Amino acid sequence: MRKLVLWLIRVFRLDIPAEKVVEKAVEKEVYLPKDGVIDGDITIKGDVLVTGKVFITGSITILGAVNYGLKFDGSKED
Repeated sequence: MRKLVLWLIRVFRLDIPAEKVVEKAVEKEVYLPKDGVIDGDITIKGDVLVTGKVFITGSITILGAVNYGLKFDGSKED
């Protein structure tokens, strides 16, 4: 049966697509500008590791799980 199918493919010059699964890991480092400020909207797809402080003026939306070891009471640190 396999030989027949292969013969039909050759005779009628059929293009049979083959399913291929390709996995590729991409790691990208993004550096802040010299003044340390990025203006505009930022969308990050993936994991984010913050070592240091994060100050937010405005709103933030987090979809998914949040894992942090500190409790935030809403007051600003100096």
